[in-house]
Amino acid sequence: MARFPENFLWGGATSAAQIEGGRCEDGKGLSHLDYVYFRGAKIPCNFMLTENLKKARAEEATLNFPNRRGIDFYHRYQEDIALLAEMGFKSFRMSISWTRLFPTGKEEKPCPEGVAFYHKVFRELHRYGIEPLVTMVHYELPIGFAEEYNGWESPEIIPYCVRYMKFILDEYKDEVTYWLTFNEINMVTAVPWLGGGILLDRDAPVELPKSFRPFLPMPPELEARWNQASHQALHHQFIASAMIVKYAHDTAPQCKIGNMFNLHHLYPETPSPRDAFRAHEETEYNLFFCDVMAKGYYPAWILAYYKRGDRVQPVLLRRHGERLLPGVDPRVLQTARHSDQVVRRVRADPGGREGGLHLPELLSLDRRHRGPRETGADRLLHPQAAKSVS
Repeated sequence: MARFPENFLWGGATSAAQIEGGRCEDGKGLSHLDYVYFRGAKIPCNFMLTENLKKARAEEATLNFPNRRGIDFYHRYQEDIALLAEMGFKSFRMSISWTRLFPTGKEEKPCPEGVAFYHKVFRELHRYGIEPLVTMVHYELPIGFAEEYNGWESPEIIPYCVRYMKFILDEYKDEVTYWLTFNEINMVTAVPWLGGGILLDRDAPVELPKSFRPFLPMPPELEARWNQASHQALHHQFIASAMIVKYAHDTAPQCKIGNMFNLHHLYPETPSPRDAFRAHEETEYNLFFCDVMAKGYYPAWILAYYKRGDRVQPVLLRRHGERLLPGVDPRVLQTARHSDQVVRRVRADPGGREGGLHLPELLSLDRRHRGPRETGADRLLHPQAAKSVS
């Protein structure tokens, strides 16, 4: 029977936005997720348009902003880490809040209180023998960048982000061995506000049907805008990630730094060639994020897709062109989070549409066909997926 190695790092994962709380304390600024407010259990709160942001700004005193509270880790980290140790954790994945160190993202020097806070957290983790795994950007963007530049759609953010990343690597490299650059980098194409601070209707009005939900069929105008903005933003995140990976390899060779993406295991719904090819297309698309981060350049098939311009106008491959950083170390992908027990069944014609690659949908799911072990998130549990994906 196969066994995990003795030094395998069992643990759990969080993000600063989910747990820290302590908003605006000790100089902390607000991020784009601090303006996501609760709109009801069935409404995807991480999808934001201009009207939602305006409402959040105007009614800041009365709306419910869950990310601003978190679980008060900022004040109770010692208790929380003690509980992790009690559960036998050997690793704790967490993120550093960009806005706790650089409130607007443009400061030349960080807030000393924020810098000291993470030193205290890392010391406490090591006191219990818990190895920190730190995400540099976990759905974290200073709100001013979202408002001024429309988030990662603009390349103007790249130097600010890389400067922040370089600072935390230099500051904490003796306390943190394992690093990730971006959390679930592919999610900017699935939920543009969550993953990239992008307002899809910033430049032109977008009408949403009342039944609209991310991942489901959408109006053609929204689909085109969604694709263009999110893939341009993705390219800029790829550049920032590659730049900090190269910097880490040059200045902190003892560290292991990579990226991660949200990988789902896909099966065709039927044995038909159309369904099988559809599953292949979507798997190839899901893996393209990993290909770029590990190899440092875009696969030929996605470049051809961009250049066709049928659903995505050519992405502006600025600065480094199609190759992000020539000779980038393939270790750029050290760790990938995958939904190892999640299976989605794929049809060639979901929802009665034409088959083929449909980027904003990311992964198709026919909600009319449920498996015997469905979950509340329209996902099917299948332990074999863990073995197949790994």
